[in-house]
Amino acid sequence: MLVAVSPRKMDGAETDLKGRAMNVRIKRVEGVTWLASGDSGHGVTIDGAPAIGGKNLGPRPMELVLMGLGGCTAMDVITTLRKMRQDVTDCEITVEAERAEAPPRVFTA
Repeated sequence: MLVAVSPRKMDGAETDLKGRAMNVRIKRVEGVTWLASGDSGHGVTIDGAPAIGGKNLGPRPMELVLMGLGGCTAMDVITTLRKMRQDVTDCEITVEAERAEAPPRVFTA
C-alpha cells in the first residue's frame, strides 16, 4: 500500500474529536446499492460494479476504505503542520493499494 502526501498552505479551523465514539449506518437501497450516513449527518451512496448487479451510483466499499485512510492522513498532516505554525494552503493525498485476486479480496500491499 502506498500513501503519498503533498501538503500545501490551507485555511480553516480544526475540530477536536478526541474520546468521541463514532457511529455509522449502512442501509440497503436495492440490489448492491447502499446509503451510508454518519454522526455528522452526511451520507454517501455505496454501490457495486455493474458486473455484480450494481448501477455504478457511488464508490465501491473498498474505495471508501482507501478514501478514509487518505482523509485521515490528510487531517493528521494538516493538524501537525498547523501545530508547527506552517501556513498550509493545500494538501493532496494519493493512496494506492493492491488487492487479493480471490475472495476475500483484502488489501495485500
